[in-house]
Amino acid sequence: MIATQGFTAEEIAKAIRGRIEGDGGVVIVGGEAGMGKTRLVNALANAARRLGVMVIAGSCSEAELSLPYLPFLEAIGNYLATAEIGPLRERLGPASDELAQLFPQLGRPVSISGDASQAKMRLFESILMLLGDAASNRALLLILEDLLSGQIGGGGGRPGLATTRRLVRPVRP
Repeated sequence: MIATQGFTAEEIAKAIRGRIEGDGGVVIVGGEAGMGKTRLVNALANAARRLGVMVIAGSCSEAELSLPYLPFLEAIGNYLATAEIGPLRERLGPASDELAQLFPQLGRPVSISGDASQAKMRLFESILMLLGDAASNRALLLILEDLLSGQIGGGGGRPGLATTRRLVRPVRP
């Protein structure tokens, strides 16, 4: 984990190189509104791109809507907009049909039957598989903005952090 407050863009680039050479990591940028978090995240993304890292991003809605997992869905949707869908579907196999529930371009959605918690787990694992595939040829930087301000996972930010912790476990192709 890398704390970013007070770091320069050069120090952030050095941290990115360290993550590329190692097992990955998490960068959490926090602070008050207007202190430059978005500028710092943009510097991080630009530095990562210069180093050949694939960058995908999503953010919480500022609307008063409860849209669970919106940053994840937006980031993956942005990735899929540039991906070659046919070969990706082949690599993902049955996971592409699970993901088609949220991203119709990936195939025919599977019918959800049985235990809802098991269906959620299959979908979550399919998302991890997709991110693993995205990271199979080069490092991947997944930017999720404004997690604490959104209703990720159904409640004021905390479940979103738990989901994020689980998501950032080492993803290996």
